[in-house]
Order: sequence, then C-alpha cells, then structure tokens
Amino acid sequence: MLPLALCAILILSGLPTEIQAQDENTQSIGFVAGSTHGIGVSYARQNGQTGHGWQVSGFPVWTQSERHLFGAVALFKTLNQGKKGRAFLSFGVAAHYNRTLHEEWVCDAVGNRSTLIGTRDDESYGLIFGHGVGLERWSAENFAVSLEIPAAIRVDSHEGLLILPIPNCALAYRW
Repeated sequence: MLPLALCAILILSGLPTEIQAQDENTQSIGFVAGSTHGIGVSYARQNGQTGHGWQVSGFPVWTQSERHLFGAVALFKTLNQGKKGRAFLSFGVAAHYNRTLHEEWVCDAVGNRSTLIGTRDDESYGLIFGHGVGLERWSAENFAVSLEIPAAIRVDSHEGLLILPIPNCALAYRW
C-alpha cells in the first residue's frame, strides 16, 4: 500500500501547473444541516464553466442505546455568480434512520426501579426530497456560508407524508 501511495504522490507532484490551472472545478468540505441536504459533514464539487454541481453529506451517531444515521445527495445549478457569492437552484434527497432502545422497569412503592422487565425498541426512518432556491456568500476567499429554502416533501414511517419548508444551512471551506 505504501509503494502505491508514494507512486501516486510522485505522479501528482509531477503534473505541469498548466494542467492543474485548467481545472475549473471548485470543491468544498464543511458542515450542513437541513431538510433536503441532510445533517452532518458534507463534500461538494462544482464545475465553474457549466455551474452544475453535487454535494454528499452524512453523519452517524451510534451508541449502545441510540442509533441515528443521516445521509443525503444534492444536485445544484448556479443561476448567477459574482465576486462574493452566488444564487443557485438545487434538488436534494435525504434519508434518516433512528433507533432507540428503552429499558422497562418495575418500580417499588417508593418509586425506585427494582426489576428490569425488558427492553422496547423504537424505530423510525424517512426520506425527504425536494427542490429549492438558495444564496451562498463567500468571505476571506475560501469560506462559504449558504442558506436555501426548499419545498421539501417528507415521507416518514411515523408521520406519513408532509410538505415542509425547513431551510438548509451550510458552512464550508472552498478551494
């Protein structure tokens, strides 16, 4: 594995700077929270010539009694871009899974738990998708903050079908 990594580093460091300068893609990594863009760490890539881009995000929280998994994919198209930001359209799909284990106890006359009866398993999952319009602002050349308002359609195991305008927010480092 180490020889392969060294070969890759040597090949990439030997690329002419002209080829590297032709790359019009902007990449970013950061944090996102929202309905159609998911919750967690995100990676995004945008083509500077066409304005098309994509973003993936996700975050697991896994403990002995709690399990929360979040994941999302979004596509976007830049409508207008200036020196300090851009306006964009997007379509995102986010999924979530939650599982909680509850212990059930028998209580004595004083109210103290005395005997464990068993555990109860609460589980839910859902899918949220929709399109939206957003604004992204750049500062210090490499930092971006974005806010988007989607028309999100939520299909959930407990609540059924809902239409929610829950905003998407992101904080990212761009290069």
